Amino acid sequence: SEELRRDQKVVLTAFAQNSTSLQFAEREAVLSLVRQRGWALRYASEELRRDCEVVRAATSQDIWSLQYADEELRGDAPFVLELVRQQGQALRYATEELRSDREVALTAITCDLSARQFVAPELWYDREFVLQSIRRHGTSLNLVSDTLRRDCEVVLAAVWRDVWELEYAAEELWYSRDFVESVISRHEHALKFAPEGVRHHREFVIAAVAKHGSAMSYMTDELWKDREVVLFVVQRDGRLLQHAAAMLQRDREVVLTAVMQNGWALRHAAPELRGDSEVVLAAASQDGWALQFAPPALWRNRSFVRSAVQQHGWALQFAPEEVRQDREIAFLTVARHGLALAYVVDELRRDREIVLVAVRQDGRALRAAAPELQADREVVTAAIMQDGAALQHAAEELRADKEIVLAAVSQDGWALRHASDELRRDRDVMMAAVKQQQLAAERADREATLEALGSEHEDAGSELRLADREASLEVVRCYGRALRFASEELRQDREVVLTAIRQDRTALRYAS
Repeated sequence: SEELRRDQKVVLTAFAQNSTSLQFAEREAVLSLVRQRGWALRYASEELRRDCEVVRAATSQDIWSLQYADEELRGDAPFVLELVRQQGQALRYATEELRSDREVALTAITCDLSARQFVAPELWYDREFVLQSIRRHGTSLNLVSDTLRRDCEVVLAAVWRDVWELEYAAEELWYSRDFVESVISRHEHALKFAPEGVRHHREFVIAAVAKHGSAMSYMTDELWKDREVVLFVVQRDGRLLQHAAAMLQRDREVVLTAVMQNGWALRHAAPELRGDSEVVLAAASQDGWALQFAPPALWRNRSFVRSAVQQHGWALQFAPEEVRQDREIAFLTVARHGLALAYVVDELRRDREIVLVAVRQDGRALRAAAPELQADREVVTAAIMQDGAALQHAAEELRADKEIVLAAVSQDGWALRHASDELRRDRDVMMAAVKQQQLAAERADREATLEALGSEHEDAGSELRLADREASLEVVRCYGRALRFASEELRQDREVVLTAIRQDRTALRYAS
C-alpha cells in the first residue's frame, strides 16, 4: 500500500533484501535513506533522480552519487554550481556542456584543485580560462595546449607562481630576448630550463648571476673558460674558482680576484700561484686559514713568513718544522700573538726568554710552556699579571704560593678556583678575590658576577667560602650580596645580615 511505501522501516528492510525495490518507495522514505547511504540514489525512481532535494541529500552524504542523478539535473548550471562550490569533485559527473563552462570549471577548481582533471579538454585551449586558472590557482602548464605553451603571457603567469613551470614552456620562447630577461631576472633557477644556446650566451648568464648568484651553477663548461665571465663570477664568490678552466686557475688576476673575495679560493689556484707570496698573503688577509694551502717552499721565504705570522700568529702551525724551530721567527710571532707559543717546537717552549715574551702578550700562553717554566716564579708572575686565570697552568707548588695567588685573584677574582685548597680558605685571598669581583661588578651585572663566582667555588664546599664569621663580616661589609654564599648559620647571624644590608639592602633576600 501507499502507506507501507512511505514507511521507512519497511523501505529499509525491502532495500536490504533487493535494492531495486527502492524505485517503488515514496519520496520521504527515499530521502531518509539517501541521507544515510548516498549511493542508494542509483535505485530510486527516475522521477526522484530528477528531484533536486533528493539528489542534494545524496551528494551531501556521498558526492559520487551525483553520477546516478538524471542527466537533466547534471546539466542544470545553477544546481551544479551549488554542488561544485561545496565539493569540486562534483564536476566529474556534470554534463560535458557544463564541464566546458568557464564559470563552473573555475568554481570547481577553486574548491578543489584536483578537479582540474575533470575540466573539458577544450577549455585548456581557451586562453582566458587558462590565464584565470593559472593566476588564481597555479594551474600547471602541462595541462594546457601546445599553442598556449608558446604564449609568453600565459607562460610568464605560470612561471611567476612556480619557476619549475618553465619545464613545459615551448623552446621557441627562449629565443625572445624579453622573455629571457624577464625569467632570469625573477628566478635564480630559470637558466636550468634554458636551451644550451641561452646558457652559452655570455650577456644572459652575467645578467642572471648579477641578480642571483646561484644561477652560476647552470653555466656551461664553455663559459667556465671565458675569462670575462669567470672574473665576474669569482668577484661574487671566490670559491667558484674551483669550476674555472685550468688555464684560468693559472691566471694571476683571476686568482687574486677570487682570493680577495674568499681566501679559501687559494685552494683551487694552480700550484705556481699558491707559491706566489702576494697571492697567498692576499688570501690570508681575507681568511688566515688560507695559509694552510701555502706550499712548504714558500714558508722558507723569511719575508713571507714575517708577513704571515704578523697577520695571523696561529698560522705558524701550518709552517714546516724548520720554520717553527727558527728562534727569530718564534720571537716575532709570540710578541704579537702569545698563544702561538703552542706551535713552536718543544725546544723553544723551554726557552725562558721566548716564553716570557709570550705570556706577557697573553697570559694563557703559559699553558704551552714547558713544565719547568710553569714552575718558574718570574714566568708565572708575568702570566698572571696579564691574565689571572693563567694560574690554572702554573705548577702545583705555585698555586699554593700565597703571594702568587693573591696577585692572580687581584687581577681576576675567578682565579680563586685554581688556587690550592688551603688558599681557597685563606681570609686574605678570599677578600682580594671578592674585592676584585666587586670592581668588576661595577662595570657589569653584579648579580651575574656573584653567581659565577659562587658556582666556581661550589667544588670547594661552603666551608671554603664564607664559613668564618670574622672573614664573612669583612666580606659583606665590602659587598653585601656576598651574604648569599655564607653558611646557613651565618645567614641567620643578626650582625652579619645587618652588616650586609647596610652595604646593599637587596642582600636581605639571602638572609635565612
